Amino acid sequence: MRIPTYIHRSRHGIFFFRIVVPKSLRGKFNGQGEIKRSLHTRNLRDAMRMARPLALQLFDVFARLGGSMSPQGQPPSVQDLLDKAQAGNLQELKSTQSVTLPNGVQHSLTVEAESTDPAELAAFKKVDEQNVVKIAGIVREYHSAHPQQALSSEAVAYLQQQDNDLKTFGTSLQWSKKSAAKTLHASFHSPTPSANALSVRWQEYFLQVTGTDWSKSKTAKSNQRMFGHFQAWLTQDIDIASIDRDTINRFINHLLTERVVEAGDRRGQKGLDQRSVDNYTSIINKFLTWAQNKEYFPNDQRLPTAKQALVSRKARKKREEKANPPYTLGQLKKIFDPKQYEHDLAHHFWPPLIALFSGARRREIAQLLLSDFYVEDGIHGMSINVLEDEDKSVKTPAAVREIPVHPVLIELGLLDYIEDVRALDLGPELFPGIGINADGEKGNAVGHAWGRYLDKVLGKEGSSPTFHSFRSTALGILKKKKVSFEMRCQLAGHEFDHVSQVYSDEKFTLAELTTDAIPKWVYEGLDLSGLKYTRNQFDRSTRGSTTQRIHREKIIAAKKKRIHEQ
Repeated sequence: MRIPTYIHRSRHGIFFFRIVVPKSLRGKFNGQGEIKRSLHTRNLRDAMRMARPLALQLFDVFARLGGSMSPQGQPPSVQDLLDKAQAGNLQELKSTQSVTLPNGVQHSLTVEAESTDPAELAAFKKVDEQNVVKIAGIVREYHSAHPQQALSSEAVAYLQQQDNDLKTFGTSLQWSKKSAAKTLHASFHSPTPSANALSVRWQEYFLQVTGTDWSKSKTAKSNQRMFGHFQAWLTQDIDIASIDRDTINRFINHLLTERVVEAGDRRGQKGLDQRSVDNYTSIINKFLTWAQNKEYFPNDQRLPTAKQALVSRKARKKREEKANPPYTLGQLKKIFDPKQYEHDLAHHFWPPLIALFSGARRREIAQLLLSDFYVEDGIHGMSINVLEDEDKSVKTPAAVREIPVHPVLIELGLLDYIEDVRALDLGPELFPGIGINADGEKGNAVGHAWGRYLDKVLGKEGSSPTFHSFRSTALGILKKKKVSFEMRCQLAGHEFDHVSQVYSDEKFTLAELTTDAIPKWVYEGLDLSGLKYTRNQFDRSTRGSTTQRIHREKIIAAKKKRIHEQ
């Protein structure tokens, strides 16, 4: 099986997508030379299936922005293919016209040809054009009967076809060798939008502001989802300059009255809360601000999203101050009481303890590898990085750091646990049974398990601490013990933005951190000796959870495949 040039495999067998940005366009992508993302699979067929739409989308973006590149396997036009067939270079030709209606019903019409005869190729093209008309008729009939239901861009594209004109259709092609011939599968998509169309400018904005890690960032995915809902609500790919205050007002009203809540206690109910609505308008505001700076949106026109926040800045600030409050000593004693803190899984037992004595984020802990633990000058260190595994990600560049393994974690048996996991030979991960969710994230499993445990142990006590509260707890202790601001930033992986950084951006060594910070990192009155790890304590459950993880990943892969084939 020939692997496309945009698919690569890491040393751990994980496939990832990588495509080079044309030199002429790198100025529009903040100078970045490539776009890269993990495909979260070790299966080549799944990797090829997931990577192809990304490649087609990026080829399209490059073409619209004026870049020139001719990657091997780039889709030719329909006419190019017919010319190839007439020249005898194609012996089998297949084209499928399909559309999925809002009710989930899919209609599909296919025409095939196995000849190089010009008359038969002309007949093939004519039948294919007729199929476009038929699909357009089906869409038009459904839309007339259900005008309130928004159509997909694919369905709208069929409606826009006039007089069997196929010139505005792009193609998505898949080639495979069959004997000495080549087989073509062509499916037609929406017409090429105008240069200042919403979809075009959003793709340009999204790729610029999120950099090479555009697919890994949880924030980027959330922004993409919210903006995608705005695009779907509009039903048309409009020119961004036509977005006015009335458009935004109507969208806000839609979110408050009709948008279905997707999570939480109100899941399934209609109408988002004001804070959630502000999240939607915030991303639209950022996009339009960028567009105005690029002169895609009129400079002399007030942004339609200006002053549209429903929650006041004062109220937002007050809520932020209450978010992720630090744990009190009494709460720490309760949650780490040996009679309560009984976990059967290693990735439920260790992450809270590691967070308490490292200040690391839950995802940083969940994605740790065995190789991230090392010894330097007699000091045990822990590396938080994005090396060796394509599934890894960090919040900011400052989050990549080296910190000492706290003596309390060593006393509790963390190093013994690491040796036990190495002996099991279940892979490179510190927690091989933790698995990933459908979005390729590992940290959710840790957060959800901790949330359930807190509900059981603390109930509805005063403040509502979370897993992230371990960071504020740790940083609070370090600040109280007079650990320097710069050292606290490095330990926690926070950005350090200060003029003095210009003169010296060197990081503290493990020895310096061990001497000046770790001895002060003490929770006085908290006794954790009753939680000491016993050798091979989690061996059996780790094997079982790893087997379950592999099973879950197969289910997720199969689900993605079904969605893709629909």
